[in-house]
Amino acid sequence: MFLGLLASGLAGYYVGNSSKANRIVKDPQTIKNADTKQEKNLYDGSSLTLSEMYSSLQGASGSDFDHRLLVYEIAIKQNETGMLRIAKEKSQQDSMKKYIDIQMGQNDTVAKMLYEWQRNWGFSHH
Repeated sequence: MFLGLLASGLAGYYVGNSSKANRIVKDPQTIKNADTKQEKNLYDGSSLTLSEMYSSLQGASGSDFDHRLLVYEIAIKQNETGMLRIAKEKSQQDSMKKYIDIQMGQNDTVAKMLYEWQRNWGFSHH
């Protein structure tokens, strides 16, 4: 829970302070960073920052919104699970290790649900 709250707080701060730099361009498949002029695929959650994901969702609606949200949530869960694995190896606190075990179990459940929705709704790229 602590890592989730920390990530949410940092994401909120980052999004609030940098979302102006990211603008969706004419191609609805890409987002362009105003600072770097780099275009990224909106449906590749692993290559987008949280700020870019946030900006992308603000400009989406309907099925496009659902598709993007699933892609982003899956990418976030994958990154969070990776951080939790590292934390489990390195943390010296028993209470933190218990939290990590609980959070990893929840992430597994949520990831399975998200992947199922992705397949059922025809958004799967696999």
